[in-house]
Amino acid sequence: MTIIISALTPGGIVMAGEGRCIRVEASEFTDGYNADKKFNFEPVTDNAEKIHLIADRFGLAYSGPDFNEKGWCLQNDINEFDRIVRLNLRHNLSFNIREAAGIFSGLVQKVLPPDMDFGFFWAGYSPRTGKPFQVHYRKGQDVTNTERVPAGWRTDVPEYPEGCFEHGMSMLGKTEIIQEFLQGKVIRWDRMPLKDAIECVEWLIVTGVKSLKFFEDQQQLSGGDVDILVITPAWAGFVKHKTLSLFGER
Repeated sequence: MTIIISALTPGGIVMAGEGRCIRVEASEFTDGYNADKKFNFEPVTDNAEKIHLIADRFGLAYSGPDFNEKGWCLQNDINEFDRIVRLNLRHNLSFNIREAAGIFSGLVQKVLPPDMDFGFFWAGYSPRTGKPFQVHYRKGQDVTNTERVPAGWRTDVPEYPEGCFEHGMSMLGKTEIIQEFLQGKVIRWDRMPLKDAIECVEWLIVTGVKSLKFFEDQQQLSGGDVDILVITPAWAGFVKHKTLSLFGER
């Protein structure tokens, strides 16, 4: 089960996730996710990709089913979404990059049962304004505001009529242990150097994964190495990824 984190800082956006994919019956998720529920699961791989670079400049962090027995594979939807975003950026002057999240959500909703739970973060820098943005979708709905997810640059805060930055961290998946660990603590996202943010996000995910491995009464639903995508106004790319060594990189 997924652990993904998206953090917005002054220096850039950091999106990270572990790599475990498990097989469970769809019926176990149709009533929503229950942190106390014990799953009858089978590990499939620890090399699943949950963090995706889109159009060489945006990031998508996904939590939910990524294949089914009918032949659907999430990566095909990722590839199609990447194609759509690139095409619109080149030819559609009215294209709203924030609203592109709805396009990806629609691709996934075509395949999953209506009551199946899935969610994702869509983030980057606006091609028009150069300001950061983040959108959070859950089960086909934009819940950025209701879930109080840091949205990047905001223009809807009455105290700041000219706009303001909203920094911070959001998580999806098997994150209860991380949330308990952080209770009462404040992370300095609004003034944290980018490298520190990368280290912090990786540390939190590893803490969550290892806690599931070592703590009593926990199932090892999450695991594998951590992929880390960094997005800045001038550059976007993976600083850590399970496949980089295959191409002679770190």
